[in-house]
Amino acid sequence: MDGKSWDAAAAGGAWQSFAAWPLPLQWFFVGLFGLVIGSFLTVVIHRLPIMMARAWDAEREADLAAHDATPEDGVSPKAPVERYDLVLPRSHCPQCGHTLHWYENLPLLGYLLARGRCRACGTRIGALYPAVEAATMALALAVYWRYGAHWSALAGFGLLGALLVLACIDARTQFLPDAITLPLLWAGLLLNLPIWPPAWTAAAATLYDGSGAMLPGVLDDAGGAMAGAAGAWLADPGAALTARAGLFCPLPDAVIGAAAGYGFLWLVYWGFRLLRGKEGIGYGDFKLLAALGAWFGWQALPQMILVAALGGSLVGVVALARGRVARDEPLPFGPYLALAGAITLLFGDLLTAFVAPWVTGI
Repeated sequence: MDGKSWDAAAAGGAWQSFAAWPLPLQWFFVGLFGLVIGSFLTVVIHRLPIMMARAWDAEREADLAAHDATPEDGVSPKAPVERYDLVLPRSHCPQCGHTLHWYENLPLLGYLLARGRCRACGTRIGALYPAVEAATMALALAVYWRYGAHWSALAGFGLLGALLVLACIDARTQFLPDAITLPLLWAGLLLNLPIWPPAWTAAAATLYDGSGAMLPGVLDDAGGAMAGAAGAWLADPGAALTARAGLFCPLPDAVIGAAAGYGFLWLVYWGFRLLRGKEGIGYGDFKLLAALGAWFGWQALPQMILVAALGGSLVGVVALARGRVARDEPLPFGPYLALAGAITLLFGDLLTAFVAPWVTGI
């Protein structure tokens, strides 16, 4: 048995072994995994915008130094000398600097044990942290409910985690970092390369009963298909490749989806700018919709655009009626694109499913 055949069989066997666990244990492990990842996502949400601001200040200082200039305020910004990233410094209270102990960093439990306050100074801890941890756990359980013990579940959870981070950052800062949107775009294209055996694709995951366990009789068939498809490389690598598919959609659909997603919002941007003389949407939104198009293909774009537009309009009207925002105040669009992507991942392209019978019946 060569390396490719062994790797595929081993990977398929790992999922089979996990799916054979008692169902409550599967759910417990998935929920715990979601909590742990959620704890890390709170760090990303808090620190990434600060890291971006510091990087911009450093670039500004370097540019001023290169031109021997002084800013209008007469103060030359200094780049921070201490290390600040997603690893260091350790988690601490921003008010008193108290470094958190390991038990204070436990997802959800640490917040509850501390009663939502710093143990050293009593400063209230923002509710965002436990909310993101709980939301990440819920997303992990939701994607496992949808796809079961399957590669699509793992990839889908990665997408949902990234969308949650982008939604929170955009809601707080009205920025969608390239550090997340661009890798998300490339990940969608790479996952949809025709390299996956048919039993590994999202379409095959519909064989699950939605409870995190395969239907009776499917487990052995799926495992055999995984090992068999990998072993086909020995006999005819070219034929084996043509029999493979993208994880969520065919690669041509993903490429067109990325281009069409970016191009559609680019046209909206310039149309609004020509009509109103100001920007109505940001470039980060272009990239996020392009990334979602790369994950799900161009056919899913109408649904995601419709959901995002309706969600943003509804929230904007309510906020305006309650006096929360001014009439010309810009609102972030990223959270609604993220919501649309999550709905498409978990429930599929519902719009096409409803519209197609009417179109084909005409």
